[in-house]
Amino acid sequence: MLNGIQLSSTEPDRKTFSFDLFPANVIETLVINKTFIPEYTGEWGGGLIQVNTKDIPNKDFFNVQIGLGGNTATMGQEFLIQKGGKWDFLGIDDGYRKLPTNMPAKNAFSILNEGQKTDIGKGFTKNLGYNSIGYPENLSLQLDGGFNTKLLEKI
Repeated sequence: MLNGIQLSSTEPDRKTFSFDLFPANVIETLVINKTFIPEYTGEWGGGLIQVNTKDIPNKDFFNVQIGLGGNTATMGQEFLIQKGGKWDFLGIDDGYRKLPTNMPAKNAFSILNEGQKTDIGKGFTKNLGYNSIGYPENLSLQLDGGFNTKLLEKI
């Protein structure tokens, strides 16, 4: 719940919510209920988490937090990673892993004969190499801000 309003799930197949959507700087209190409370719906199991946000700010604000950390057991050691695209470190594929152009739509692969499957298999990237990198430090970045303005004039 957010300020007394039940939120929809952030996952389509489960009743769950991703609380990392809210920066810690905008949260006033968290209330965790582990038992049934009559004033709230009973359609939850395990617990009900109530997030109460801070009041609307009187003046504009913008905060930047940068964090750096590391694990002493792995710092300074080399790790093997797969060769990939230039945007892999952001979790974005730049086309390096694209499917062959002759790859059929889903569920159609099983009806192909062995020769057709072999031709499709030859179209995949053949680079199975790896790179050796040093341990990357943990970097975190948090931005949050708020402003108070009138969006619409009264009619």
